Amino acid sequence: MQRRTSSWAVWLVIAFSGSLLPVATLAQNPFELPEPVETAPANDAQPEVAAPATISELSEQQPEIQQPETPQPETRSSEESLPEGLVTETSPATSDIPSIAADEHAASDTPCDCDCPECFPASPCYGQLCPCRYSWAEALILDRDTDSGLRRSDLFDFDVAGGLRIGYGYRTGNCTAYEFGYLGVFDQSASTDFGNYDVRYSSDLNSFEANLVRCSSSSHCAGRSTEWLGGFRYLNLEEDLVLSSVNYGLEVENNLYGVQAGARLRRCRGCWSWEATGKAGIFANDMERTGFRGDETDVAFVGDLNFTAIYRLSGVWGLRAGYNLIWLEGVALAPDQLEVGNSFGTRRHVADNGGVFLDGVNVGLEARW
Repeated sequence: MQRRTSSWAVWLVIAFSGSLLPVATLAQNPFELPEPVETAPANDAQPEVAAPATISELSEQQPEIQQPETPQPETRSSEESLPEGLVTETSPATSDIPSIAADEHAASDTPCDCDCPECFPASPCYGQLCPCRYSWAEALILDRDTDSGLRRSDLFDFDVAGGLRIGYGYRTGNCTAYEFGYLGVFDQSASTDFGNYDVRYSSDLNSFEANLVRCSSSSHCAGRSTEWLGGFRYLNLEEDLVLSSVNYGLEVENNLYGVQAGARLRRCRGCWSWEATGKAGIFANDMERTGFRGDETDVAFVGDLNFTAIYRLSGVWGLRAGYNLIWLEGVALAPDQLEVGNSFGTRRHVADNGGVFLDGVNVGLEARW
């Protein structure tokens, strides 16, 4: 009996010590839980330990911080996005188009530029083709040939006469210039003996014009320009005829009013340039004869050609020399007013079927800036 009691005591001690083992372990390290036993499904009785929170759960618990809006970068070309000095070669489809657009924008900012400025600073023709302002002054030396009603033009061999031609033009931003010009031929005279009569014949021509000049195409790099012009012109042709032996004289005045049109071509090569200008128009001619009075109005024609070579003296000034041809048709000439027979007489009506041809040289200066 005593032996059986001792065996029960041993079993009680072993059971009691087994139940106190977890408590002792917790007493040694209260923050460390014992590792769960994989094969022990009966852990339901033990308290559940919360799993660590995930990153998404932590982010939901944190207060929201509003980030400033980042501006979207502008769409730029590949060359603009690279730092300076690191521009790479691209195809013509992407590199040429922006450069052309920039050139066109630069051209629009230049008030008097009528062409793309890709080589303006290096071009010797810079400022010489379709400039903002330009002017010229030339001396003229002209000879005259007359289609006279006397049918004896060899009797009137005109002396070479001097003249003047000046002009000024101002170009606006749309490549259109306002141009004003004057031309004068002074005291062009001839004398002859016709039988017993000493005949003296003199003439003066003055012309004023105002034109709009449009620079339709120009290329400073190629050195050429084309301009179209049109405007109003007035010419005054005054003729005097005197028969000194019989004290007979008459005067005829032609006043021509009308519009004209033409073109001007200019080419530049280094310091040299050449220019060709042609214009023509239909005019109303108001004729008046004094001495033996008479008036008449009819239609007349005027043509004007000029070919000039220019040598550049500086960036502004140039020396000009060239050839001119001026043609007037349908004007009243003093000799045509005479009735030729055994004696001189005056026609009843003003004769207006005369023609005048002037040709000669021009020498002068021009300024273009």
